[in-house]
Amino acid sequence: AATPVRATATLEEPPRTLIPAQGALLVTKWKAQVENDIALGFLPKHTHPDRSVQRTMFVKKAFDRAYADLRTFAAASQAGDEAVAKLGAEWPSARVYGALRNSDALAAVVALVLDRPEGFDVLHLLVTPDVRAPEKIMASERAFLDAVADMADGKPARLSAAAAQALLAPPEDLGFGGEGEWLERVRD
Repeated sequence: AATPVRATATLEEPPRTLIPAQGALLVTKWKAQVENDIALGFLPKHTHPDRSVQRTMFVKKAFDRAYADLRTFAAASQAGDEAVAKLGAEWPSARVYGALRNSDALAAVVALVLDRPEGFDVLHLLVTPDVRAPEKIMASERAFLDAVADMADGKPARLSAAAAQALLAPPEDLGFGGEGEWLERVRD
């Protein structure tokens, strides 16, 4: 059995709320870096611990989905509330959060969160591809998800199954469990 990733570090400050354009620009930069790494055949241990082609596709798809959603959300946000509402019922509640500094203990992270009545839902969560140490990446995933769960105002914190596939740590090691489209936060 895997050992749950313990929050060995916490964020120095709560995740910042970013304007959607900031999140889109950051993900655009990170996506280009991931694509370059893949194109050059550079499969770092932290994103591909078993040198798996399947893992490569999960990571690439996660960056592609986040890129598409954040760019669309940013464009709609710039056009106004009516344009955001046209994206779908959940989009007016969308927020982009980030911890944008790499430190000795943690890496930069960005997330797209839907603040809905049924849950505080992490649709996308990406860690900067600049950081190469697996332990630091897993600690960053855990610290950021812990901070997001603390922001949920009593609602269940949930992680999309699609986002969970691309994280380095297994979801259960990050405090999430269940099956289906949304994994529920479980206390450990």
